[in-house]
Amino acid sequence: MDNTDKDRVIDAALIESNDTVQTSAPYSANTPVSTIEKDTKHWAALLHLSTLLGFISFGVGLIAPIVIWQWKKDELPGIDAHGKVVANAIVSYLIYALIFGFFSVFLIGIPFLMLTFLLAAIYPVIAALKARDGEVWPYPLCFKFF
Repeated sequence: MDNTDKDRVIDAALIESNDTVQTSAPYSANTPVSTIEKDTKHWAALLHLSTLLGFISFGVGLIAPIVIWQWKKDELPGIDAHGKVVANAIVSYLIYALIFGFFSVFLIGIPFLMLTFLLAAIYPVIAALKARDGEVWPYPLCFKFF
């Protein structure tokens, strides 16, 4: 075996040992679909439940769902639909709260404002349970902005 044959054997061994390409994304083309679906369901449920942080801190309840949506929508394709539903709900609840808050001056808006807060607490839980089952559940009474 001359030197050129030895070089070919070494080159072939290097090529064969480097047959998998390292990617920065956590999911590659070889990732099983069930793992991606499982992670999508998990993150979608967390996305919906993160809106409940608004009852603890107003800003966190607005920012956390948007951050999760933008962070995961490229690597988990199913998150985009959930993010749009949550963003529509957030904007819709803000509009309802402003309108009913204004009418609270006349006392007619107080029960509607309380109903808005109640629905803002119940609907994300229902949507998270549906997301855990793989379903995108549009919140009732919400406008479609996105």
